[in-house]
Amino acid sequence: MDLPSFKKYFFALLILVFTFPAHAIMELGASASYRRSQFDSNKDNYQDMVSYTGSLSYYFWELSALEFNYTFGRATTSTKLGSEARQIVQTKFQMYGVDLVYSFAGRDAAFQPYAKIGLARIDKDILREVEGLGTTKIDEVNGWVPTGGVGFKVKLTQTFSFKVGLDAWTDPIDDNDDDQDQPALDYAVRAGFSWFL
Repeated sequence: MDLPSFKKYFFALLILVFTFPAHAIMELGASASYRRSQFDSNKDNYQDMVSYTGSLSYYFWELSALEFNYTFGRATTSTKLGSEARQIVQTKFQMYGVDLVYSFAGRDAAFQPYAKIGLARIDKDILREVEGLGTTKIDEVNGWVPTGGVGFKVKLTQTFSFKVGLDAWTDPIDDNDDDQDQPALDYAVRAGFSWFL
């Protein structure tokens, strides 16, 4: 995401916060995700992904909220076949979007499952590094994508909860790419905390 877009997004969030009525219910959240897959016994063949998410939710009904979120992270795939040089493909990404969240239990419940669906802007830079030959940028992906997810919160205090969720999104559809049958689906399991303001 370029700096002007970033500023516009968070300026809109500030306006949103300060124009809501005093009795509005707001929730602030923070979470992280890490996933690693080892392809075989060779320690150089693996894939991992790490991401961090911040969110601000406005509850306009008891069980429904608009969630504004921002995620950044990276995914790394490393491969080495026999005596060939190791190759590392790294994807750096940012996402910012809005989701409609529906909770299946009230805010006073100890266990609060939820589902959400929305839209996000994703910006990716894809870099390839060949051992001993340096790093080159091989692609970039930018566009709006559908998002969705499910999860639950466990209430720890009146205002503080532990949160676990599974979020999914696609790559943007490239209308100019005739070889793209369907956009790739990606996902992340996130764990974190949320606070009612």
